[in-house]
Amino acid sequence: MNDGKLPTNMKISKSMTQHHKWLIKILIMGGIFLIPLMVLIKDIDQIVYPIQSPYSDLVISHLPNILEIRDGLWQDHVIRLWSNTILSGYPIISDPLSSIWYPPLWICWFLPLPFAINLIIIIHLYLAEWGMYLYLKNNHINTWASVIGAFMVGLAPKIMGHLGAGHITLIFAFAWTPWLLFFIQSGSKKNVNFYPAGVILAFILLADIRWYFYAAILTAGYVLFEHLLGNKRNKIIIDFMVGVKETVNIILISLVLCLPYLLLIFQFSNLSTRSLMTVNDQSALALPLEALIGFIFPNMAGYAEWITYSSAFCSIGILEFLFTKKKKEETFWIIVLLCALIFSLGHPALFNILNKIPGMSLLRVPSRAILVGIICLSIISANRIDQIITQTKRERILLPFWYNLSLAGLCFGSIIITTGIMVLLKDIAIDFLWGTIALNIFLLLIITKDQQIFSGKNWAMIMVPVILLDILGVGVSQIRFVTYQEVMEQKEDITLFIKLDNKPGKIYSPSYSIPQQNSALNRIQMVDGINPLQIKKYVDFMAASTGVDNLEYSVTVPSFKYGNPQEDNRYAYLNTKDLGELSVRYVVSAFKVEQPALKFLKKVDNNYIYENLDYQPGVRMEINGITEEVNPVDYHAGYYSFTTNKPGRIIISDVDYPGWELFIDGKNRIIDPYRGFFLSVNVGEGAHEVVFKFLPRIMLWGFLISITGIILYGGCFVVQKRRNKMGY
Repeated sequence: MNDGKLPTNMKISKSMTQHHKWLIKILIMGGIFLIPLMVLIKDIDQIVYPIQSPYSDLVISHLPNILEIRDGLWQDHVIRLWSNTILSGYPIISDPLSSIWYPPLWICWFLPLPFAINLIIIIHLYLAEWGMYLYLKNNHINTWASVIGAFMVGLAPKIMGHLGAGHITLIFAFAWTPWLLFFIQSGSKKNVNFYPAGVILAFILLADIRWYFYAAILTAGYVLFEHLLGNKRNKIIIDFMVGVKETVNIILISLVLCLPYLLLIFQFSNLSTRSLMTVNDQSALALPLEALIGFIFPNMAGYAEWITYSSAFCSIGILEFLFTKKKKEETFWIIVLLCALIFSLGHPALFNILNKIPGMSLLRVPSRAILVGIICLSIISANRIDQIITQTKRERILLPFWYNLSLAGLCFGSIIITTGIMVLLKDIAIDFLWGTIALNIFLLLIITKDQQIFSGKNWAMIMVPVILLDILGVGVSQIRFVTYQEVMEQKEDITLFIKLDNKPGKIYSPSYSIPQQNSALNRIQMVDGINPLQIKKYVDFMAASTGVDNLEYSVTVPSFKYGNPQEDNRYAYLNTKDLGELSVRYVVSAFKVEQPALKFLKKVDNNYIYENLDYQPGVRMEINGITEEVNPVDYHAGYYSFTTNKPGRIIISDVDYPGWELFIDGKNRIIDPYRGFFLSVNVGEGAHEVVFKFLPRIMLWGFLISITGIILYGGCFVVQKRRNKMGY
């Protein structure tokens, strides 16, 4: 007898059908998100560069670090914690631009380059699209409107600009941000735990600690918003306290998971020139007021930090928000957008306050707050499109007069401005022309919806490719592709000459004549280099040795006052003895350097190569004023082992830094730095085994505390789950 229930086999069949539908939908949406990424996939074996610059941070910083780690794994079978390819050595384990702490980058250690790097970039952009799509769908936004919002985040022209500039860790961290919002929102709606959001925030921190600042503030704001305005309860104080508790827990989880890395990076930052940055240094790359026009007229082939364009529709979406019915959530995102804009302008007073917070010296480019604005604009635009889709013809006709006037004024005003500029310049102003055409196309599409020429669903399907074309057109204008071979062969003739000369020693270049990717590939040690974090005592020594002042913060050693490496240091006088102490044998310069202790060898690839006659061996012993070379029994970056049977001072031309440990005959001894920063020790009579090893104890303590914190949070999670089951 049937009691009104479906037979078991019918339930299973219905469940399988639903799963199939979900699977098909996921595959379709996955394909839609993947298609526009073909602009990158087709050139996955090449390196992306900015369209207007010969430099990329990917090539200058990230790629050399990856090559260093790969070399350590393949040659020495260790993960190197110390690198001596540039700046006479630095703690690569503490470098936020290394690939060590962010797990997805580990595949670069094993797969071919640059394929592996580009694959990770594409996966992250894909993740960003999916994250924003799921977040918007969780807000009950129309499917096609959610797709548009996803494209605005994952394919944003500003993201493409940063991709060209080589800011890949920033892109990785940014890509996790929609997922952070998704898990915060899901946890709030379903009243579940906050652990997933904490883990996502930890991934953001490991990817790029600079973006963590924005992500943490966004977390706090959004959690409080969800508790105060998202829930229909009148217990304001209780809801506020619950929101504060959840925010603290999310941030604490991320900090506990990343504690070893945090301790290392804060130590490095405090000992580096970064800690000496002034307010002017921090706000130097703030968004100029004139860049705000880029919200309407895109900056084609622009400077990544100052790109503000998302889509021409965003301006229309803002007008829709101002003059039509709006949701509480949209109001929150408008407020966040305004805060992001204010911060991006980089007022010095704001940074005076921020500098009182530990670690804020890492925050240097306020214009990156615009990326928060990109997220805001994508959410607002998706909500506006969703509302337009559902509105009837009557509702659209009854829209306020001021809305219609403002929309018409925006579109026709853009035509007048663009026409005037083109007449004035007597040329095609592509930036203004693109924005004007896009604005007016969107105006026409809105008119077709207002007149019900298309149904809401069909109109949305038309909007998807139009907005995608707008975004991709501007985005692609920011980048160009260069073959990996071309990148790695830059100045190859110089490194080949030095390798064939077959003499030990480091290189100094006052003109950045040997690119860092080239030195990393060929295992050439440089005493100059580019890194945002530089050990201060070393920079001071180099300023005296190279004749190039370090009065202002610079990411390069030596600094280039006017941004022209080929000329800026032409008249700097070198202290060849000090450079010799650093084990500099070769000086490679784009201009002549005529000094008594420099012997000219050859001009290669428009660069002059000199031998420093004051060269000293990299590992040496001073005995009664006489210097002898010491050959290590075992050596790799961060590890020196050798034996000696003579009394004297052993000197290694690596920088002394917290984490270096000295063992003599197996017993721990104190390092006695030579001239304040060279690794050094005095040894007595008899045979001794001497080992210098870099292994930061602060990292080990960080792991211990982190593991303890994870166990405690895990215990709390188990207890909370049991209490929930028991109904407490």
